[in-house]
Amino acid sequence: MQRNTKFITLMAALATGVAAAAAPTPNPNNYTASGVTIENVATSSFTDPANSAQTITGTSNTVRTTVLPLPGFDIVYGSGAADGGGTDSNKANGINSAIAAPDYRTDIKPGDTVTNTYYLVNNGNTPLNVQIAANTTGNSAANATSGIGSLSPSAVTYTYADSAGTAVTANNGTVTLPVNAYITVTQSFVVPAGAAPGTLYGASPVGTVVGTGTTANGVTTGQTLGEGQTVSSGTPSAAPAATTDLQFTVVKIYDPVLANSPTAPGGNVTPPGTTTPTPGYTATTPPTSGNGAPPASGTAPGTTLITVSGDQQFAYPPADTETANPDVVRFKNTVTNGGTLTDTISLLPVNSTGAGAVTGFTKTSTGTYTGTNADGKTVTVQFLDANNNPIDSVTVGANASADYTTQVTYPDSNSLPNQHVLDLIIKATSGNNPNVSDLTTDTIQPTQAQFGDTSSLTSPPTKPLAVNPNTAQSQTGTPGSTVSYAMSVANTGTYTDSYTLSGYVTVTLKDNSTRTVPVVYSGTNVTQTGTTTVNGVTFNTYTVSNVAPNTSAPLTATVTIPADAAATGTSATAGTLPLPAPTLQQTASSVYSDSSTKGPGSGLSLTDTNNLLVVSVAGGVVTGKFTQTTGAAATPPTPAANTQKVTGNPGVPSSGAPSATEIGNPAGYDALATQGYLPQQAYKYDIIAKNNYNTGISNFRLSDKLQRGLQYVSATCTVYSSDQANKTVVTSPTVATAAGTGADAGTTTVTCAATTLQPGQIEILEITVKVQ
Repeated sequence: MQRNTKFITLMAALATGVAAAAAPTPNPNNYTASGVTIENVATSSFTDPANSAQTITGTSNTVRTTVLPLPGFDIVYGSGAADGGGTDSNKANGINSAIAAPDYRTDIKPGDTVTNTYYLVNNGNTPLNVQIAANTTGNSAANATSGIGSLSPSAVTYTYADSAGTAVTANNGTVTLPVNAYITVTQSFVVPAGAAPGTLYGASPVGTVVGTGTTANGVTTGQTLGEGQTVSSGTPSAAPAATTDLQFTVVKIYDPVLANSPTAPGGNVTPPGTTTPTPGYTATTPPTSGNGAPPASGTAPGTTLITVSGDQQFAYPPADTETANPDVVRFKNTVTNGGTLTDTISLLPVNSTGAGAVTGFTKTSTGTYTGTNADGKTVTVQFLDANNNPIDSVTVGANASADYTTQVTYPDSNSLPNQHVLDLIIKATSGNNPNVSDLTTDTIQPTQAQFGDTSSLTSPPTKPLAVNPNTAQSQTGTPGSTVSYAMSVANTGTYTDSYTLSGYVTVTLKDNSTRTVPVVYSGTNVTQTGTTTVNGVTFNTYTVSNVAPNTSAPLTATVTIPADAAATGTSATAGTLPLPAPTLQQTASSVYSDSSTKGPGSGLSLTDTNNLLVVSVAGGVVTGKFTQTTGAAATPPTPAANTQKVTGNPGVPSSGAPSATEIGNPAGYDALATQGYLPQQAYKYDIIAKNNYNTGISNFRLSDKLQRGLQYVSATCTVYSSDQANKTVVTSPTVATAAGTGADAGTTTVTCAATTLQPGQIEILEITVKVQ
């Protein structure tokens, strides 16, 4: 098919609203229409031989000539561009990007309708029935080497109009082309919805005429006439071949340049478990009502740090003390349109995989989706604009960007003993080409921990990491000794954390007062970092640092039992001994989640309050006997009070001031020197017993056996609160005497009635006697 040189080159691009170009001139060689009969009559004239002044004329018979059909037609671009011209490699014959606009178009989107105008022009002298079909594969010599999409010929449609713009009806794709006329051909096809960016699609109309006889349409019956071919004796010429005289309309599918990424943080944060600043930001707090308020009364768990690494964000929410409602984290995202067209980019959460998978998303309202995490709990994702309005999409101009917020509401970190990450994959899809999308990942790393006895610790892979604070242990020690408890902090969260350790136990002393005794912690990475005050006592606190997620930190909790601690029973309730064993009050608190740095409402405090401190019975009873001296002139001299002492059991007297567990001599009484008395001279013995046990002793009886030669006069028993100068009388047991019999005849036993002697109390049996 040759380009008609009489075309006025104008663009014909109906799909884009441009008016069609002026039509070509049909029958450019001005052939006489076939079927016309031409009559010719010859004439003659001469001078009449008989009369030279007269001319004689004559006429011949009439000769008639009928014009036979000489068919020819062409299909040409409405734009006036040259068609294939009979050359295989001519650009118009193939699907390539070398074709000039408007017959080549870019920025075409999947689903777009592509329309172009052609002219079917009659270049011969006879009407033709032209069948129009679509070529969608092109000539391989002219095609691009790659990137050609598949378009079915049946997807291409044609409509027709005559020169007056009146629709022309085709019969099974065949249209009648009058002589000296043209028909406007409009070609349309819809770009496949799955068209890949950058792919080329094309179509060209191909016309053919089936011969009906040399005297009918000029083509021998059964032969086929193609575009631009000539006819000789009813036989079409071989050239141009049908695949070398095409006129392709080619489109290139728009290739959006789309990026869905974290918003540039513009600063640094220091995530837990490290001292290295990392690009990141502090998450904003959502409103509690109105636009942007999280569903299910979700609450922000204090100040959440978010780090940015490539196309992924990591949120480190602290624990919060509010446990009834889910937690909320807000991520900042930016979508960038690097293409040449404004794009309405849709946002959608898609299924993630692995331990942090969130799947099965369902849209519940504008910009709001619910999914399920690996534990079967609900996670809600909302997309918000700058005014906290839920949005399904973001409209971004060419070479521009726009921000949006991804708000994630997820189960409170206190809802599970073991936490795992939540990976939210956000897909941004081009509205200009739904086959172009970009993913960004927003990861939430919840925290959790447990604190308890190491004996209850379980660890992967056989069991989940856990330590049970309800498991109790008891340690027994004597006053003045130290006891240790094996404890563990288990980090069952998803990021490294440190924990502040503090503990104390309230110990009852022998004098029935109490003392707050601190717990001292030791172990790997355990240091003393502060102090706290309980019951007016200030003691140290400790920190175990950098406990990695899904690991535990073994600790040793040590208590030094006061030297004057009272003995206890072996349980937290009164038993054989009246004092129950006290419980240690231990606490481990997250350093990262501390409310002083993460704001009100944050915090993770773990307690273990059921470990017992059993104080064993220790001590004894010391008993001393002292004789009243004869006075100031006595020989040896009368010792001053507490210058002699009795120690141990049996009692051993010696000189010197008594210790807290020894008995000192009363004033005017001696334990070392022998005293002399005349017959019938009265004097006294003081028998003193002291309870040095750290618990009360019952059924205590103090007695003295007076040997022969001593006459019993009288006696008293008195129990005192202590042996100190400010002692008070506790009780006065009755005194009983018993005369000895048999071998003990002549003796008298003096006994105090049974009583209970509490720690530190003394009992004095004072007996008045005479030498017989």
